[in-house]
Amino acid sequence: MRRFVLGVAAVTLVAGGASIGVFLYGTNAPAASAVGGPTPQNAAKSIMTPTRPPPETFARVFAPCAHCHQIGDGARATSGPVLTDIVGRRAARTDYPYSQAMIRSGLTWDDTTLRRFLAKPSDVVPGTRMFFKGLQHDEIDPLIEFLKKPNLDENG
Repeated sequence: MRRFVLGVAAVTLVAGGASIGVFLYGTNAPAASAVGGPTPQNAAKSIMTPTRPPPETFARVFAPCAHCHQIGDGARATSGPVLTDIVGRRAARTDYPYSQAMIRSGLTWDDTTLRRFLAKPSDVVPGTRMFFKGLQHDEIDPLIEFLKKPNLDENG
């Protein structure tokens, strides 16, 4: 299965099959299962009942993450898992189809682990599906503080 991200939509193509689904980010659609993936019925439902991501998702400090993740009350998994309450949580513990590499990582998202992961995800979890080259050093600590308690006032 291949997933392509097109602006604010993701298209999932299943090799050898006729199943094509279009999923709008920020929808009410349930997360795809790790085995069967989204159904055409869920795709239709997600297109018909779009919702807006929580305002916290649009905070400046969260911008590098917002392409794939949401955070805050009412956040939904999109092309990445929800990051609400991630600090202190074990990796791959939400309703999201994580890679086997992430599932087996045994990580707990504390400050040290997040700092390393956000600098270069593929070095910390080889085989992760998180296709992100990493953040600059000066971007990491403000993001970790935001992840601890997301709010719209990034200065306090």
